[in-house]
Amino acid sequence: MKVPICLVGLAAALLAAGGCAGAPNLNSDLNDAAEAVLSAKTSNAPSPSYTFFALMKDGETVSASVGEANLELGVPASAETVYHIGSITKQFTAAAILMLAEDGALRLDDPAAVYIPEYAAELSGATIRQLLNHTSGVRNYTSIAPPSAPLWTQTFRHDLSEEDMMALFMKEPRDFSPGEGFVYSNSGYYLAGVIVSRASGMPYDRFLEKRIFKPLTMRSAGLCAKTQIVPHRANGYVTSPEGIANNGMLSVSIPYSAGALCMNVKDLARWVRALHQGEVISADSLRQMQTATLVKGRYAVPYGLGLFLDDLNGQKRVGHAGLFNGFTAVAWLYPELDLVTALLSNQVSGEREDDVVYLETEIMQRWLALGEAASSPPPNDLPPYVGVYGAGRTDHAMTLEDGALRLDGTTLLPVRPDLYMVETGPPYRVKFLRDASGKIAAYYYMRGSVSYLAEKK
Repeated sequence: MKVPICLVGLAAALLAAGGCAGAPNLNSDLNDAAEAVLSAKTSNAPSPSYTFFALMKDGETVSASVGEANLELGVPASAETVYHIGSITKQFTAAAILMLAEDGALRLDDPAAVYIPEYAAELSGATIRQLLNHTSGVRNYTSIAPPSAPLWTQTFRHDLSEEDMMALFMKEPRDFSPGEGFVYSNSGYYLAGVIVSRASGMPYDRFLEKRIFKPLTMRSAGLCAKTQIVPHRANGYVTSPEGIANNGMLSVSIPYSAGALCMNVKDLARWVRALHQGEVISADSLRQMQTATLVKGRYAVPYGLGLFLDDLNGQKRVGHAGLFNGFTAVAWLYPELDLVTALLSNQVSGEREDDVVYLETEIMQRWLALGEAASSPPPNDLPPYVGVYGAGRTDHAMTLEDGALRLDGTTLLPVRPDLYMVETGPPYRVKFLRDASGKIAAYYYMRGSVSYLAEKK
């Protein structure tokens, strides 16, 4: 079922202001772009939903929803529908740490072991900052075992205490010494949530409610435990070649401060706007969130503190994507356009055309007449990329076969110099990083919860 897409003066306001600074010619308004992209996701059969929302500084909005929040009951999605936002939760955790730093309750460069002394040896050398920028080396607990393992099918279905949860991953060998690499780690953000609780003297979710949700009037936001009554909550689904199925059970105690929050798309957009307008943390704290992470003093990884630092064909954007059982999410701030976008869905699918990051990008490309279509660089430009790259304990092979660049056998399509996209599946990207002499020294694999930095050997 399709919910009508509505526009409140956004395109008119932009055109009256002479268009968007730094943007190409505007060939359609955002309403038309959202309608064109999301309408393609509807069919005669009931399907999971997508809800898009865009917010300008002056309050003009675009809201679009297609599909159903609950397939069994035939409930259509709307801007009020509450979705899990997965790893976008990390922005809230990073902001909470920075708020506590401004309160004087902790310092960003304090040893993490000061607040988690029971694992002092395992956290030796790691700081709170490194937990937030994925350079602590703490093993990512979502990578410890495959989805079919008992850890996922049995253990993660149950509510676990902080002590029991930390015991699952803290004894795992580190991926690297603190500061010596970059591997996306949900474990780091779980530990950051523990620190929020211990430094503030209140549970993590209570801190967010008191310091963020209530002041910003984010009435739909919370942890959304399975046992809670949550008005307008969507049900999550998994789509596969066999059809659509209900999502598997996952206790919110597992993702916790790394990915357990839920809210509607309006509250998510309100959060992004408030964070970047200085309503949540100071200008200096925000600058730290938006600063790329320097690894070994050599590589600037485009990730700050809970924020990916990205661009869409030259248009800067700052934000995060998220995945929770049966749910996917993405939210961006486009600072040069003064625009916030958010797209939430209650389905997980391996198809690129179902991916929220891909669909949000499609909407923006249509609106701004941009394109990130693959190009074909001269063959002579490819050999410098070829080689073996190391990421923690894992090696990856970058090869050249039949004129195409391949990463571990997966074909990469060129987007622009030093930036590639995987050929099939969700639109994961590979960004090559150069050292001071201009030589390829590493690549950054941008794939949400398995993002990592790999150095050329």
